[in-house]
Amino acid sequence: MLASCKKEAIEQTKTENFPLSILSASLSVIVTKSGSTITDGGKIGIFQNTTTNGYTAKNNVEYDYISTDSKWIVMPSGNEIYLSNKNASVCAYYPYNAAITNASNVVLTSQPYTTANDLSFNTNTTVNNTNSSVNLTMNHAYSQITFKIRKDATYTGTGAISNIIISNTGTLTSNVLNITNGTYGKGIAGTVSYNPAIISMPAYDATNGNTITATTSLTSVLMIPVATIMTTNVALSFVVDGTTLNTSIPVASLPQLAAGVNYNITVMILGTKLAINSVTVTDWLSVDVATVYPQ
Repeated sequence: MLASCKKEAIEQTKTENFPLSILSASLSVIVTKSGSTITDGGKIGIFQNTTTNGYTAKNNVEYDYISTDSKWIVMPSGNEIYLSNKNASVCAYYPYNAAITNASNVVLTSQPYTTANDLSFNTNTTVNNTNSSVNLTMNHAYSQITFKIRKDATYTGTGAISNIIISNTGTLTSNVLNITNGTYGKGIAGTVSYNPAIISMPAYDATNGNTITATTSLTSVLMIPVATIMTTNVALSFVVDGTTLNTSIPVASLPQLAAGVNYNITVMILGTKLAINSVTVTDWLSVDVATVYPQ
């Protein structure tokens, strides 16, 4: 009798609903399933976006990684996303934020880098009750600029930096991101300003001269990605020991702020001016962009 059943008939009996499960979640090359790489408890948010085929959308379901059990669980228990034999679409982001309630309208803000602010996402994945376990690879939603700052031998001040201003017609202060498909909105153009809270910088290293060393002061800012190529230099202002020092990054060195790219800008504070020695691009894909000397 079993031999008379066709494969299609057997598959049609699989009507039981199964909960969505996460096999793994990774951030670029960093696997968030590893306890050593989790800085905020290993929490991600999942959206089930399908409202057809008998599904009801579920927004921002929290999944926590439990290192002692080596698995992801839904918090609170009972809020699982159940899947039938019909297809549904799920997307995800990391780290979890209870304030994110709409997958198509996630607000991004240019702001100082923190692990909590460093949002990454995975676009829609098709799931059903025979494909209910997913592997998620998160992509950085932001671009990043890292300033590598140190004092020159000619600078005798403390090196306290209370403000950094980044300005260009192409820089954005805020935007929205649709994590279901990875598309960004038009964004709001403006100047990005933040306080790096650098109280003092290490003394000049006579052994290494102007070479940037491990004692360099670092500060990073998350920037809204800019899809278009910039046509003018990026203006920079640093308030150092109460004095405003200005410089710029040539557009040839920094033509674009791309998502997932960390642009390293080496900044040298001289006795009379601030200098940028180099700018490079880092996972994060790191790029040395330029070296500047503000004055």
